[in-house]
Amino acid sequence: ILFLTLWYCSIYPAGFFLCAVTLFINYFAERFSLMRSWRPAPRLGSHISTFSRRYFFTMAISAMAVASSYTWAGFPYDNLCENTNADGNADDDTLQDYIGSWNVISIDDSRSVSVTVSQGDPSYRFCQQSLWYYGKGMNFPAIPYWQTEGDEWMTEEQEHLTSFYGWTSFALLLAVCLWILR
Repeated sequence: ILFLTLWYCSIYPAGFFLCAVTLFINYFAERFSLMRSWRPAPRLGSHISTFSRRYFFTMAISAMAVASSYTWAGFPYDNLCENTNADGNADDDTLQDYIGSWNVISIDDSRSVSVTVSQGDPSYRFCQQSLWYYGKGMNFPAIPYWQTEGDEWMTEEQEHLTSFYGWTSFALLLAVCLWILR
């Protein structure tokens, strides 16, 4: 429960509350079972809890940092980049074939919508926005450097945040690996 919460916390921060409620209920259910239903537990010592505290939680926090950096790098998740010229203006040549009024019909023919495309309207193309796998394998850390030239989707603020978050997750992962290998 805790690992999944940490993995998806950047997408769904309310998961922390759901995790807290779940762990709270689990604590009292296990406590009741331990005190009233189950037979006495064998004496195992503190090795399992020490291992969990030292390694599992450390690796879970590291996984959270790395997964969150990739999550923020992939925003807005629509895989669309605006067609622009070299000067940064809208690329009207791509739009020429689509200017006019069009009738768009749903697949099951239940709805019909009229769409008008005018000169100067923005047009979009597919661009891969996932840095988990960006054509040549996984790119680590999740920083704006890995965007393909011409397919940049990040805003300037997102590039700053992603750079900071990506390098911080890299430093945290490096520190954890060094701490484990000490």
